[in-house]
Amino acid sequence: MAFSFNFGEAPTTDSVKDSGEEHAGPTERSAKRRRVDPVGVFTIPDDVDAQIANLPPGSQLLATFQAGVTLRGVSSELAQNEIAGFHDEAGLSDGDAGPAPATADGRAVAQAVSENSDLIPQVYEGGMKVWEGAGDLVNCLIQCGDALAGKRVLELGAGAGLPGIYAATVGATVDFQDYNREVIEHLTIPNYRLNVSEGAGAGLGGNAAGVVETDTVVAGTPRFFSGSWAALEEHLAHGEDGTYDVVLTAETLYSLESMPELYSLLKATVNPVGGAAYVASKVYYFGVGGGTQDFLRLVEKDGYFQSSTVMQVDNGVKREVIKLEPAANKNVH
Repeated sequence: MAFSFNFGEAPTTDSVKDSGEEHAGPTERSAKRRRVDPVGVFTIPDDVDAQIANLPPGSQLLATFQAGVTLRGVSSELAQNEIAGFHDEAGLSDGDAGPAPATADGRAVAQAVSENSDLIPQVYEGGMKVWEGAGDLVNCLIQCGDALAGKRVLELGAGAGLPGIYAATVGATVDFQDYNREVIEHLTIPNYRLNVSEGAGAGLGGNAAGVVETDTVVAGTPRFFSGSWAALEEHLAHGEDGTYDVVLTAETLYSLESMPELYSLLKATVNPVGGAAYVASKVYYFGVGGGTQDFLRLVEKDGYFQSSTVMQVDNGVKREVIKLEPAANKNVH
């Protein structure tokens, strides 16, 4: 199940907290984190290719997965610095934070960076860090071999967006959600664009003149959402395309209090006929609660989904990928 990240901080046993006090998953993530702000909806900006072309040397990095699959991405350290308003291209400067960030999210990430923290409760949800579950989920999609081409896919708690980006590279149309707008703008969207090209006449490696060369594939137009899961559920309920063939999420079961909100969104967004969700998580998040055990109890009690464990990883900490399918699916032929 090996995979290798080079997106800023690699998810080693030092950077991913996976057992005890030293390994507690997304540390100190607050159960009181949900604000009621409206969902932000974004598309890829017109100038994103120019921004990518002007990235400093060494800031485009690779994540390597099974079967030789590699995905490109922006260094999370660079993205953090941009959000915080830093201008030191080599990384955080000693004591020189530059101009103040322009938004509350930017200030929150700046504070998280300065404190070496995974999150600021109720404000910043740790989306700048690539957690091990994201790699598990990409590897699971590669292994499972489910046909994703032509499917509508949603990734929840996306951050760097690796699982959703992989789905897009094999032909799915993917939407992404992260709690923080700044994470969407500075990490998810650039990562998507580094791997996926859009528009008529585009193709493998089909870049406009002057844009950095990258092996990209064509996919449908993505949407990017920022805000809480409850707000996204309400937003999608008012549209005609609120359900998806596949919903992906990784490392989002860290809080018992927020788990029902995520579960409600999964029920609302997974297509009731033939749809599925893949949930990658640690079995238990020591020190913060949550994990697949508690989540599966919720699933079983509710009865809407049938569940199966499609991947297990035991590399210092037990992790799983759970597949959920509406129970009614088993009666559909």
